[in-house]
Amino acid sequence: MEMLAGTADWRGPGSHFHRALSRGTRFKRAVLAGRYERSRLTAAGALFVGITLALGTAAYNASNNLLFLALSLLLSCLILNGVLAWVNFGGAAWRLRIPARMRAGEASRCAIEVANARRWTPLCALFFEVKWQESKDARWIGLRQALAPQSTTLLTWDQTPTRRGRAQLTLGRVGSLFPFGFLRKAVLAETETEVLVHPARVSYSQLGVELRVNDPGLRSSSHRGEGTDLLTLRPYRPGDAPKSVHWKATARSGRLIVRDTAQDTDGQVEIRFDLSSDLWTAEQFEQALSFAATLAEDLHRAGRLRSFRFAGQRSMPIRKPSDFQQLLDDLAVVTPSSKPPEPPPHSAASVISFLPKPGRIEAILHGKPIAEFDQR
Repeated sequence: MEMLAGTADWRGPGSHFHRALSRGTRFKRAVLAGRYERSRLTAAGALFVGITLALGTAAYNASNNLLFLALSLLLSCLILNGVLAWVNFGGAAWRLRIPARMRAGEASRCAIEVANARRWTPLCALFFEVKWQESKDARWIGLRQALAPQSTTLLTWDQTPTRRGRAQLTLGRVGSLFPFGFLRKAVLAETETEVLVHPARVSYSQLGVELRVNDPGLRSSSHRGEGTDLLTLRPYRPGDAPKSVHWKATARSGRLIVRDTAQDTDGQVEIRFDLSSDLWTAEQFEQALSFAATLAEDLHRAGRLRSFRFAGQRSMPIRKPSDFQQLLDDLAVVTPSSKPPEPPPHSAASVISFLPKPGRIEAILHGKPIAEFDQR
């Protein structure tokens, strides 16, 4: 999965963004440290504090100098843990690298790029709080190995969106357990980015040979036209072209007989999707949109998708991959319309439309269902 390096700007103490902050902003963050920084005792830290209190009580009751020395050593370790945890953030920088587009129901590879701008010391024991807009729970991504000076690394995970639309991916806080793990110190990450989620692919059933998404190329339709394949023979009517006269049949019957031929077509079709809220329920709208996106993708791959049109709007020609990518972008953000439904297309038109039926959604071409999506 390709990831975009410029999805989000660098953040963190080692980034250009942090160094560009004004002195007033830095002073404000120092005063409001509770908002930008947070320190919490870990389970090991709570146990350590308990042992320190017990040792302090024993030293006070026994008036033993050795116990007081041990107490001072423990207190120094606790203070040193807090100081080194704060120092560990110095020179650290991070940014999100995620795809610009995702597909609902499909896993996409996301990453946090971490950089150590320090010259001499490694970066250790960082963890990142990742929040996805659809989920209430945060995911924690950890830097498990020390990052050497003047180097970068990627922390990756798979993200699976559940619905189409625009979604936010946010780094909430960046924490550190360095060096002893007694304190969990966290700072505000200040990193978020937006991603476009395309409709999910769905399974559908083909009902007739007219769809044939896996058979591109020239073929004959069942409609009259100037083609080469014989459709039927019939008596001559005024206005028929002289070249359509079937002379052998005319000689046998003793009257003028003409032939109707099937119109040759390259098999390309237009997909029309009606956005009217009178036609769909909220659930049906999302299912029909995924059905339309899946069918459009299959036809596009087979070279049979000529254009796509939302009812009441202009057709969007699909000639190259970027046109289809733009179509998926539009399908990701489209919403139901309050306009009444459009009448169905003419039966002779090569236009696929969609209609809701009990328990299913049908794709209609030439007045006949050619594919259906089972809602159950």
